[in-house]
Amino acid sequence: LAAAHGADEELLLGRFEADHGDVEAAVRRLRAEWKRQPSTEVADALGWALHRAGEHEEALPFAVRATEGTKGGGVRSALFAYHRGMIEHSLERYGAARRHLTEALRINPWFSPLHAPRAKEALARLGEPSVQAGPESS
Repeated sequence: LAAAHGADEELLLGRFEADHGDVEAAVRRLRAEWKRQPSTEVADALGWALHRAGEHEEALPFAVRATEGTKGGGVRSALFAYHRGMIEHSLERYGAARRHLTEALRINPWFSPLHAPRAKEALARLGEPSVQAGPESS
């Protein structure tokens, strides 16, 4: 009905599928949306969908693009920072994951009833960086 009246809901539907439905469908939908309209919001959503589909290495550049000031990104969003942190966590980049998950909760501790508790749990599992190990191991 929305499409019949000119609304474009591909990003919304892709985000929904990534979190609650068919992640492969989300990736297909968001890849097409990226080709049609490469924006910060689509970069974040596509990165998250790729992560949810187990494609963490491919997901990270999209998350970076959404959260850093290059190429139009750099949006200060708790959700975008959370997505990046969880992708980094999956890639065992624990220092970066800790930094971005902390940033998500600093921006808005209640950013999502689904994801905010997960960010807190992930941070608790990561714990504090080792003082003795140095930056390479964090």
